[in-house]
This record gives sequence, C-alpha cells and structure tokens, in this order.
Amino acid sequence: MAVTLEKLDARMTVTLEKLDARMTITLEKLDVRMTITLEKLNARMTITLEKLYARMTITLEKLDARMMSL
Repeated sequence: MAVTLEKLDARMTVTLEKLDARMTITLEKLDVRMTITLEKLNARMTITLEKLYARMTITLEKLDARMMSL
C-alpha cells in the first residue's frame, strides 16, 4: 500500500506541476494579448485624437480666413 500511495502521490504531484505550468503559460499568453490590445487601443486613440486635432485646426484656420475676408 505504501508504495502504491507514494506512486499515486508522485503522479498527482507531477500532474499538478504540469497543470500549474500550463496555467502559467496561458496566463502569460493572455497577459501578452491584453498588452497588445491595450497598445493597439492606445495607438488608435492617439491617431483619432490627432485626426480630431487636425480637423479642428483646419476648421479654425478656415474660420480665421473667413473672418479676415470680412
């Protein structure tokens, strides 16, 4: 019985270690994906703000030009 329990305990330990390693790898992959997604979102927001700023600048320049012509 003792030998059998030791073998069983060893198998359970190995299985838990493998499971822990898989979970760690999965969490690392998830963390990387989340980081990439946040970087993409940040880049998109920056581009959108730059476009908005450019449009506002153009609109203000047009408005200024119209006011000057009056």
